[in-house]
Amino acid sequence: MLFVNAAGAAMVKRLRRKDTMPPRRKISQAVISCRNLLLSGRLTEHVLHTLEAVLLEIDAIEDAAIKITFERCVAIAIDQVKASDLRSAGLILNLIHNLPLDTESRLARDVDYFLSVELLTFLEHYDEVRSSRQVALFVCAMLNAGRSEQRHGA
Repeated sequence: MLFVNAAGAAMVKRLRRKDTMPPRRKISQAVISCRNLLLSGRLTEHVLHTLEAVLLEIDAIEDAAIKITFERCVAIAIDQVKASDLRSAGLILNLIHNLPLDTESRLARDVDYFLSVELLTFLEHYDEVRSSRQVALFVCAMLNAGRSEQRHGA
């Protein structure tokens, strides 16, 4: 348990740094760190604090569809952590962890990769995720909305 607490403390410290780390990088690192802890079945008091801190940084995400996706999925993950459904929360974070958080990454993103790898992995574990259908359909709808905005220059 000492390792988990040390890892959790380091995770919170990285997220709360007041240095030059860009907010989007903080978000990415926090989601990945929490995902790793949750999928391994380890929970620290820092996971909830870290995910709540992600929500405070959410405005740093440039793409509106991705911002909404992160906001909703992180909020769902927080609720599931509070309900001690760690695996479900971890799988939701795993679904979104590679989504682009800036304009440059958004323009280069490969939706086909997301659908064939990230979404497929999520769906392979649908029975382990509370509200898996709702989450999957929401994320796909938001990605589609983001693609439509891209095509129409919005």
